Amino acid sequence: MKAFLDFWSRGRAVACYSGNDKQHFVHPEDEPFLLANQHSFQLTRPPGPINGPLLNAKVVICYGNPYYGDGDQAAFSDRELRRKVADQMKGDQKLPITIPNFREWFEPRLKHIGDLDQMTDEKSVALLNVCPYASEAMTGEDIRLASGLPSVWAAQDLLRNYLLPRALRGEVFLVIARKHQLWGVIEGHRCRTLRVVRNARAYLGGEVGDEIQSWLSGRRA
Repeated sequence: MKAFLDFWSRGRAVACYSGNDKQHFVHPEDEPFLLANQHSFQLTRPPGPINGPLLNAKVVICYGNPYYGDGDQAAFSDRELRRKVADQMKGDQKLPITIPNFREWFEPRLKHIGDLDQMTDEKSVALLNVCPYASEAMTGEDIRLASGLPSVWAAQDLLRNYLLPRALRGEVFLVIARKHQLWGVIEGHRCRTLRVVRNARAYLGGEVGDEIQSWLSGRRA
């Protein structure tokens, strides 16, 4: 975990470069690869590797990359909003449900675990993106590029060498919900606290939600 957070502490004051009269935000180690290759990543918002208290969360859900939708370009022109997103890289923040469009994305995907406000206040759930750069949809060309980014390698290393072992020991409930190939995870693990979920919108569903709620209740007891 320390290596991952150190990686992002070096990139918290994200590197900026000017292109098409826009300010772009990238981790310094990713910058040459993003400049040299075609992609659909929206770099006018800060990278989003982490949402929530990754350091101490009881439940970690692994996704592909942040979603970039209607209105985001205007929203992320606000410096204070960019700062709030960048603060998530510390790994000790609450889920950013007050940032525009974030609650609307979280709620349908996490509703089977419990009340979003309660989870946020308890700092029990965190989200981890294998690729930190936002897009409307991660294309095949984007995935090809992402597979060579240092930031993606850092996320893969965190999963394989820290989160997976903790899940296998029952210390954290780990869900792989998107971009399974990029994460390098398939079905086959026999572990109560590790689930691979596959559906178009990365909804956890009632069965997995019930399993997580039951496990969390045991941890609180």
